[in-house]
Amino acid sequence: MTAVGPELGGNSAPPKRRQRHPHLLVAGAWIAFGTFAVWFAARLIPNLALHLQFEDQMIVLRYARNLVEGNGLVYNPGERVMGFTTPLFTLLSSVFVLLGGDQAALWQNVFGVLCMLGTAAVAAWLLVRLGAGAAAPLAVALITFNAPTSTLNYLFITMEVHLFALLFVLTVALYVDKRHTAAAVASALLFLTRPEGVLLTVCLLGDKWARDRRLPVRQAAAALLTVAPWLLFATVYYGSPFTATLAAKSGGSHLFDGFFAYLRHVAGVYKDAASSLLAAYVPASNTEWFTAASLLLGVSLPLGALTIVRRDSRAWPIIGFPALVLCGFAAIGSWPMFTWHYYPLSTAGAITLAFGAHAVLEWCLQWDTRKDNVGADQATRQPAARPPVWGGLTLLALAVPVLNDTRGQIDYAFGDVVNEKTHSLETLGRELAARFDENTSVLVDEIGFIGWHSRLRIIDQAGLVTPGLRYDVTREDAVKRHEPDLMLLHVEAPERHGGRNGEGFPFGYELVEEFDFFDSWRYRLYKRPGFPFISPAAPPR
Repeated sequence: MTAVGPELGGNSAPPKRRQRHPHLLVAGAWIAFGTFAVWFAARLIPNLALHLQFEDQMIVLRYARNLVEGNGLVYNPGERVMGFTTPLFTLLSSVFVLLGGDQAALWQNVFGVLCMLGTAAVAAWLLVRLGAGAAAPLAVALITFNAPTSTLNYLFITMEVHLFALLFVLTVALYVDKRHTAAAVASALLFLTRPEGVLLTVCLLGDKWARDRRLPVRQAAAALLTVAPWLLFATVYYGSPFTATLAAKSGGSHLFDGFFAYLRHVAGVYKDAASSLLAAYVPASNTEWFTAASLLLGVSLPLGALTIVRRDSRAWPIIGFPALVLCGFAAIGSWPMFTWHYYPLSTAGAITLAFGAHAVLEWCLQWDTRKDNVGADQATRQPAARPPVWGGLTLLALAVPVLNDTRGQIDYAFGDVVNEKTHSLETLGRELAARFDENTSVLVDEIGFIGWHSRLRIIDQAGLVTPGLRYDVTREDAVKRHEPDLMLLHVEAPERHGGRNGEGFPFGYELVEEFDFFDSWRYRLYKRPGFPFISPAAPPR
């Protein structure tokens, strides 16, 4: 007797040509994304990555360079202080130092661009997985969009921000796909990228425990085994697995109003970002249309969040995790201007808006994507229902203005307007390197550029890399404890820092008059009495 399968009889499958048709659509979509990625990287890298540098980026690079040169994972040789919050990115940066040497920042920036594109790709896959694939181009456009008024995106390719965003979306995507152990490992890597990543690990383990009614031992073990080597190393090497920046920055929390002040600051930043996004569709001068677009944006966000959870409740961390991170930073009194700390909120917002737009059109055009059975196993899952042609074209059309705005952003010649302060600090560092031995100690306000380019022993009053110091220690105390050979300070340091200097500034140190050609950059160099200064052989250019 011949077995009768689903391929026989009245419910026979469509011809092979029609079976391949969805695969051709998927292949075409990924080819389109690949084309966009090549174009995006080819424009953004020479216009931005070649020129952009960031203060905190230089701190990470100095740790990486010392590791490569055999001095250990330290900022100053011989001082084991963990002055970074991103172990994984710092270790990756050692590879960039090996590849690029003094140009390691360029390799870091290129890596950031690739992580941004990777985030867009995983987000697109997640939309397809949850039956909203028609909105994937919009999600890609929003994730790669740069808000000019708040610089929430392209500026941060220098740091671990985009790696963090990529691992965040990848972790949720793996969890939605029921690859729980892989998701646990990815969340552990997220923690190694930034400490707040532990919140996502806790969220996913708790969610699985609640669903299965038993402890997720395997997943917890996978996450623990991933982070254990670093935690053990940090404990032995630094004396603690906690970064010194936590204690250093806590001294500044009293300067701000607290929890709600932080949230108000965040709200202001994203209000500006929303205005930039809306301006891609309609000028702000067109009050009626701009207001209508604002209302639609306001509706799309909660609608998108609701749609995500209804499609698959396992995807709730897309909304929940950034909210927890945001509240966490507000609760510990973090400095409000450090907006890149909660960057996952931008990524989550882009994904949520794409889902919201899809839900609005789904309601307007009355197409049904609930038949895709997104929560089913691979063996039983049915193909997702495709929206009408007009629905897909409308969602694609929504992505076009954002992509057009992106085209203008990545073509902008950032090299023509690189921050003058960046140039000045870099030049100051190089001048110090030319005049002083590497064992010379210097107390500075900005430790990133000066430390990377000068190679001198840095004393950081903030305590990020110097043991025993923190924000609430006066400059007078810092000088007494460490007796630096030099102090390189902004000309407004006494007034700008107020009581943080202490009595008797500059504490007996002598102003180096020969350094007055840095006057235009508003820095002054002071030296310890009797410490020799090497005068320049020729006037600076």
